[in-house]
Amino acid sequence: MNKISFYTKKKNLFFLIDQGFLSFSNFLIGILIYRFLGLNDFAIFSLIWFLSHLINSLQVAGLINILNSSFKINNKSFFYTTLFYCELFFSLILIIILSFLIDYLFKYLEIKNLNKLSIIFFYIIFQYNNFIKRIFYYEGLLKISLINNLFIYLGSILLIVYNYYYTSLNLQTFFNFFSIIVLFSTLLFSKNFFCLLKFTKRKLIHFKYVWNYSKWLVLSNISEFFCLNLWQINLAAIINPAILGIFRACYNLASFLNIFYLAFENIFPKIFSKIVHVSKNNKSIILKNILNFNFNLLKFSLPLSLIIFIYAEEIFNLVYPEINILNYNHILILSFVATIISGFKYPIYFTIRSIGNTKIIFIGTFISAVLTLVFSNIIISANGILGFLYGIIIIQIIFSVITMLILYKNI
Repeated sequence: MNKISFYTKKKNLFFLIDQGFLSFSNFLIGILIYRFLGLNDFAIFSLIWFLSHLINSLQVAGLINILNSSFKINNKSFFYTTLFYCELFFSLILIIILSFLIDYLFKYLEIKNLNKLSIIFFYIIFQYNNFIKRIFYYEGLLKISLINNLFIYLGSILLIVYNYYYTSLNLQTFFNFFSIIVLFSTLLFSKNFFCLLKFTKRKLIHFKYVWNYSKWLVLSNISEFFCLNLWQINLAAIINPAILGIFRACYNLASFLNIFYLAFENIFPKIFSKIVHVSKNNKSIILKNILNFNFNLLKFSLPLSLIIFIYAEEIFNLVYPEINILNYNHILILSFVATIISGFKYPIYFTIRSIGNTKIIFIGTFISAVLTLVFSNIIISANGILGFLYGIIIIQIIFSVITMLILYKNI
């Protein structure tokens, strides 16, 4: 195997369908929040929702990515049990961190209409549900994962509409109901999850390997979150939350491409792992496959981006009637550029994780975070929304170049 193809086994279409449903549901929930609650609440919702995806990405980096590495698992039940204990520890640490982080964000952005404890509970139960869902993915229990997603997202959408028309809807009631639905779904499928575990007094021999493999990935995700979210927080604080809401609306349209990007995480890591193993770390073969992946990525993303852009005005008139997209074409175009460029990091990620030297990813994200800390405030203050957009594009390019150079030297 020395070539990457986007045309994989038919069963992988499930991941595209499942991710398509999740992306569409997230998109629709964002639209409903915007239409029912207004631009300012939509901006606050977007920040909170973005943080939930960051937490899930930390969890995937620390506990799930190892399942798609070249590491040989001799006893899956013991290994899953080790990951379950790690998940409990992760949840405990998360509660402590969120207690301070949520308090800081609420004060910094002057958010007064949300209960901090309820938001923390939303994050904890949401990430735990994501953990058991990922284990179901790995085990091939795809129907259970799909039913879980259908229950959570369809239930949430129906409750948003019902509360708006028949009771009263605000951000607090949305997060309350969403958390309850996730909790119910998690309890419903917990029996299926615990059947995969085997609790024993036996020493958890895999813990050290999990830690050594995952620690740099967790730190990388923290740095990446700091980098991307600091740009958005500064945009909202320096200009106003409304301009962030407009960016998020444009980015939501461009995020249709993320259906493919996120599905890649369930399809391609093992393929890259096999390529690295078969090629015996041959630089030319690895580099060729990274370039081939990105070439195929462009073949998918550019035509889709063009089609979406052509009908952007009609889409915005339908879902964001208060936003005249003709006044914000520059934001929409650069949102698509930023989304496409973000896809270039995936083959680099997959290759580095297959080799096992995950410290390389951390170095790239750490440098990006330092540059963001130093320059983001200055650039946004001087150039406004254009400075923000060009900034996040340049930061992603810098990250890809740095990690690619370090990877090439360490193969």
